[in-house]
Amino acid sequence: MLWLYLHFPRLQLETLYQPERQEEGRLPAIVVLDAQHNRVVQINQVASAAGIQLGMGLGTAASLSQELQVVEYQPQREATKLQEIAHWLYDVTADISLFSPQGLAMRVTPMLRLYGDLPRYWQAVQQHLGRWRGASCVSDAPVSGLSLQFATATTPLAARVLARSGANMLTDQQEHIQAQLRGLSIRQSDLSTKDVERLSRIGVLTIGDLLKLPLADLARRFDIGLINHVGRLTGQFRHPLDFYLPQSRFRQSLELLYEIDNTGVLQHPLSHLLDQLEAYLRQRGWMTERLELLLHQRDRENKKVSIASARGEYQASVWRSLAALTLQHVSLDAPVHSMTLCVEQVSSYQAEKLDLLDGRQGCVAAEQLVSLLQARLGEARVQGITLVDDHRPERANQRSKPLTPAQAPAHLNRLRPSLMFEPRALREKVELLHGPERIVTGWWDQQTVKRDYYVARNQAGQWLWVFRNEQREWFVQGMFS
Repeated sequence: MLWLYLHFPRLQLETLYQPERQEEGRLPAIVVLDAQHNRVVQINQVASAAGIQLGMGLGTAASLSQELQVVEYQPQREATKLQEIAHWLYDVTADISLFSPQGLAMRVTPMLRLYGDLPRYWQAVQQHLGRWRGASCVSDAPVSGLSLQFATATTPLAARVLARSGANMLTDQQEHIQAQLRGLSIRQSDLSTKDVERLSRIGVLTIGDLLKLPLADLARRFDIGLINHVGRLTGQFRHPLDFYLPQSRFRQSLELLYEIDNTGVLQHPLSHLLDQLEAYLRQRGWMTERLELLLHQRDRENKKVSIASARGEYQASVWRSLAALTLQHVSLDAPVHSMTLCVEQVSSYQAEKLDLLDGRQGCVAAEQLVSLLQARLGEARVQGITLVDDHRPERANQRSKPLTPAQAPAHLNRLRPSLMFEPRALREKVELLHGPERIVTGWWDQQTVKRDYYVARNQAGQWLWVFRNEQREWFVQGMFS
């Protein structure tokens, strides 16, 4: 069985977002610091050019660059990004196992039936990963914003060890794989520091030296952990793996290099997430009517912002406009250090049908207009009106979701005015021209009415809809156009 391992050594660093990059046109020196051990674990090229190296302490690194930007290392953020990468690659490869927080193992052999050979499979993986837009924010990596180390081997652990060593080899030749693996230092074997030191004391300096020792001899001097490691490395022991199963929803997060306390500035990193959303939806032929944006605030609860469209959309340009209008009404309680964009409900994309002979251009569809109004005014302030089956004119309609289709009740095919209002006392002389139409209803909700309606005309020539109640009082309730 052939395995491909992808290792992303600077995953947290290369998925940060720096809003000022576009304005300044240059990157500062950035390091990711493991605060628990006070050592630098990731650096960009600017920091490297300043002399900063992996493993340095914060004091030494700060003395080498006056404008050093320090980000605390958070493995959970890397694990989240790794899962997003796995979700993206699932479109081109089936069996993916996550080695959090920085690696993926992919089972190659079954996929060769689809792609034909290893080079074509690797080309598909590379091209698809290159279209992933979760990086390239503060990255100086040449491809898709991600630094990548890779290797193939006949076991997932061997592929992992080779990839982490920077082998960058793609082959299915067992002899070549074994030669590369045996030549690696024992410190590159992925063993614990304690086991490496014990092996070094007995003269085991390379993985080749380790593999020469029989497992029975190792079992007498070392614990079961090292035995399992060697067995999985060589394929003598089965390596249990949990394979990734994608969720049927979109969820992408973005960590900011700087905290942001202005919702207007938030639109720039949000635009980056919307580009990812468009790529995700377009590839699957989906669209969505609602986005949920989680703003992670410093020392405060997450702020949830809903961005809605009256009709399904997938285009980032449309969602940017709606998001800009929605964020105008959002007030932050504290600076935002990261954000997450979620989509729970999707549907198949339906292309808009246009008349080829229709000469109108630049028109806004009714759904687009409703979406813009809702984003600017709030969803609760934009509503539609639909008819209900009630003979009382003032109760014959109710508020509903905008543009909701409704079938008119059968009794509404009768003569009714185009302008209706609340009943008001009739204080002018009118001529009754049509009627009466008696309406007696409402006994079930204690809002009983008993009225005789007429079509009348006043002295100004206006056609009115009037009625008389049981007390023989006259009211006007509508006007005909």
